[in-house]
Amino acid sequence: MQVLNLLHLQKEPNSVDKGKTVNFKKKKMKASLKLTAVFEEVPEGGYISYIEEIAGVNSQGETLDEAKINLAEALEMILDTQRMLSREEQQNKILIRENLEFA
Repeated sequence: MQVLNLLHLQKEPNSVDKGKTVNFKKKKMKASLKLTAVFEEVPEGGYISYIEEIAGVNSQGETLDEAKINLAEALEMILDTQRMLSREEQQNKILIRENLEFA
């Protein structure tokens, strides 16, 4: 099993961390988010892969490098789809949305 560090989290202004409001105008706060990517070599050749912490994020590739690239794309697709579905469901609600930037 390999651990693949795919994302870093950067909090935006007015974000709340463990119940405390953080003033981001004075200081930007950074935290890292680590996910566990699992790559399994299959007898037919190639690899299947998934992210342990997020259901539905899985992929495959003929090489380990291809499996890593495909898994990162699968994660992006899952997040984009969830965002779209969430916004459709919440169209008539008054919400505050803040961006979390991943590097």
